[in-house]
Amino acid sequence: MESGLTQSLLPAEMRVRLAEILPAGRIVHFAPREKLFCEGDPSDHIAILLAGIVKITASTANGREALLGLRGAGEVVGEIAALYGSPRSATVRALDDVRARLVPASAFVNGLRRHPDALLASCMRS
Repeated sequence: MESGLTQSLLPAEMRVRLAEILPAGRIVHFAPREKLFCEGDPSDHIAILLAGIVKITASTANGREALLGLRGAGEVVGEIAALYGSPRSATVRALDDVRARLVPASAFVNGLRRHPDALLASCMRS
């Protein structure tokens, strides 16, 4: 699994462990400029990026778009809103052809409940 383009909120070991424990989900393709998530939308799934690059943006108070980060293959996006059951805090848009595995938020949260070690994966280095 390749690493992302910018620092992920989740350590690499945790992302690998999440990919191992989560159900298969469905594979979806996104064309360049297509939105995976929209800021303010309900968070009913997460995405594990399999190929391509996405940009993560949020609206500023003056109506501009702020770039929060770029993510690539091996990265998980949408996990924070899914964990808290809150609306999306950012928009995620494909920069090129993107292939992602979409996993329901409930399966993500249940997977973490069944495998709490996934949350500690980065702390358990020997």
